[in-house]
Amino acid sequence: MAGPEPDRDDIAKTPLGEVVSKKTKLKPIFITFVERKTYLVQQGSSRIEVALDTGRIETPATGGEVIPICEIELELKEGNAADVFALSQAISTLVPLRLRVLSKAERGYALAAGDHTKVRKAEPVSLRKGITAADAFRAVAHACLRHMRVNENILLQRRDADALHQVRVAIRRLRSAFSLFGALVQDVQGARLRAELKRLSEPLGRARNLDVFLATTLPAERALHPDEVGLLNLEKHLEAQRTEAYEAVLATLRSDEWRALMVDLVDWVNAGP
Repeated sequence: MAGPEPDRDDIAKTPLGEVVSKKTKLKPIFITFVERKTYLVQQGSSRIEVALDTGRIETPATGGEVIPICEIELELKEGNAADVFALSQAISTLVPLRLRVLSKAERGYALAAGDHTKVRKAEPVSLRKGITAADAFRAVAHACLRHMRVNENILLQRRDADALHQVRVAIRRLRSAFSLFGALVQDVQGARLRAELKRLSEPLGRARNLDVFLATTLPAERALHPDEVGLLNLEKHLEAQRTEAYEAVLATLRSDEWRALMVDLVDWVNAGP
């Protein structure tokens, strides 16, 4: 289409034409404003288009709330996928990149629905009949990374026990996929990434344990022993520990090491042996 209005003639050729006529009044659910700059880069033996998008997504339904856009998109024009990830790794050493897992449209619809900061559970993984084991692993791994990153963004914005829990669930699912696919993913790089994922995610486990104890176990004990002063003192002590635990989680998620691990994981899942 040449402007903000969709091409009504093209719509008429589709099943949507039975619902939307040329006289139907339409209004946008959300609006995306983007300024794109593109560069053609030679990386290794490959030609890669680097697109830098800046702008915002907004919708009248949310009273002026906007989602900022500042992202880099890499598209392989000629060559091999490994060079795309080599370029992404090179860029990530210069600027603090994070893996984007939601499209602009997904973010726009979520903003319009008012749930763009909502904690999300794991989505079903669709595997078509006849898929190879390698492609099945990629599908599972991508779903885990998507599940983790969506909730990681929430955790970076606010302290949220549910978001923390879902990040841990996503990591456990990914580590389970390593075990499930066994020898298929047993290479030196895969072993290193698996070990790094376990090591770097340890602070999340401590924070989650304190969340559960303070939300479930301790209140039950206080209900049984309402006059026990020691339980109140214990609660204050553990609350302070939980604050420290969440600070450690944020320090991990904001670290160059964590961001590099995510890039390495995507690289290995898509272009590894």
